[in-house]
Amino acid sequence: MTDVRMWFFLLWLGLHYGASTLSAQELQAGAAVVEITPPIGYAMWGYGARHDAPSVGVLDPLHARALVLKAGTAGIALVGLDLGRAPTRQSMAVIRERVKAQTGIEHLFVVGSHTHHGPVIELDNWPKGQRPYVRELEDKVAAVIVAAAKACRPARLGVAAKEVPFNRNRHSKRPDKPVDSQLLVLRVEDATGQPIAHAVNFAAHPTMHPAQVHKFSADYPGVLAKRVEDATGAPCVFLQGAAGDLSPNPPPGVRGPDQFGAVVADVVLEMAKTIRCQPLERPRLSVREEEFRFGLRLDVKNPLVRTALVLAFFEDLVAAFEREYRDGIRPRLTCALLD
Repeated sequence: MTDVRMWFFLLWLGLHYGASTLSAQELQAGAAVVEITPPIGYAMWGYGARHDAPSVGVLDPLHARALVLKAGTAGIALVGLDLGRAPTRQSMAVIRERVKAQTGIEHLFVVGSHTHHGPVIELDNWPKGQRPYVRELEDKVAAVIVAAAKACRPARLGVAAKEVPFNRNRHSKRPDKPVDSQLLVLRVEDATGQPIAHAVNFAAHPTMHPAQVHKFSADYPGVLAKRVEDATGAPCVFLQGAAGDLSPNPPPGVRGPDQFGAVVADVVLEMAKTIRCQPLERPRLSVREEEFRFGLRLDVKNPLVRTALVLAFFEDLVAAFEREYRDGIRPRLTCALLD
């Protein structure tokens, strides 16, 4: 179970077993959106065969969307990024420090959509001779969380889940290929019933544009989010699920990210209509975090291994890998329980 799916599950438990008719004034929520599209010419993430080939344009802009939930003095931010991955440990440390200093919020779920038409964000020396894009990204991600926190107001929320046939296992040879077909929708609204934000959890690689297209795009999650936002007037935070071997499975006659994103968005909108947001009986937020450390499978200091990686990718990216994982793989697990 991914950290995002775990969070939705625990939230579902709180809503279904802790709901009452008491006032929702203690629960606060706010949301915000900011564009994070890099400059044209920046290296693209997603396919090793591209090496450091630059982008030549933008198919559609990339965004960061944040939803902040506060219960009493505790708060948490759910952040969806139109990027291939979440920021590096170094960048996340900067973002966490700034957000805590300006809002008091210590706990962040920052999720990359895994679009294969986003920028390489492991590099802190690109573009050459300019302020690195990753520094701009740190500024914008921290700022969108702060903006969402400042927009917080009394809120209530609800969750809906549905099995959908929109993804497939592209690798497994097993007859019972594992597929997580659940689509989860979180609706957050104010005391008058106006939406503050929606969050969507779904698992499928955003790889619907050809690798040969060297232009930035949010792929189907961007289309999905914009369609929901246009219909509701509130930010839609896409939270990628455990998409390791899962690819989009468009219905017959549906082609490309624009059509597929629209199809999934329409299901999300229908689900959102069925959600009856409820106030929380005791709006408390409990969070526990733990860091793990695992060894590397590859010895990047080995000249043969390093040469192979440079040929497969490119020198600056391999150097960034060395810095990021010098002390091993160190994932952070965050578990949050609301109400």
